[in-house]
Amino acid sequence: MAKVDLFKEILPAINSRNRDFYKNTSDDLRNSSNFNFWMIHRWMTCSKANKAYYIELVNELCNKDFSAIKDHTELQWLLLTCIGRGKEQYWKEWVGVPNSREATNPIDKFLLDVYPNINSNELSLLKSINTKNDLKQLAEDMGYNEDEIANIFNGKTRNKSRK
Repeated sequence: MAKVDLFKEILPAINSRNRDFYKNTSDDLRNSSNFNFWMIHRWMTCSKANKAYYIELVNELCNKDFSAIKDHTELQWLLLTCIGRGKEQYWKEWVGVPNSREATNPIDKFLLDVYPNINSNELSLLKSINTKNDLKQLAEDMGYNEDEIANIFNGKTRNKSRK
């Protein structure tokens, strides 16, 4: 299944207020795991600048009554595009909840390193909506080298230090 890139396509389209992006995206891409509106909402609040603005608008426009509009994906998209502020790139710092959990396997440890405040429900959801290849791509995007990625995803024990 083809995927649409959350950081290179979805979030920039929201930020530039591209209201047609969602309806012009193929069904195959809309059904990819990266088009998860819950996760998109979380990343929209991860601003380095104007954090209060993004958190308030995502909560007011998108999270309020989310259960009532969860099946209306184009409406969710249109609400998200109301939040965009232009071409600034701001999705770099994950805003988690204050319940971090200790991990026992390398993938969980990796995810907790990337998202230190994620709770166990969010960790389970993150693992369920992403394939192993998605998580490997995340590690690559986060700057992990090949050995570190192999240690995490192949269960190897050599060279576990992170550069």
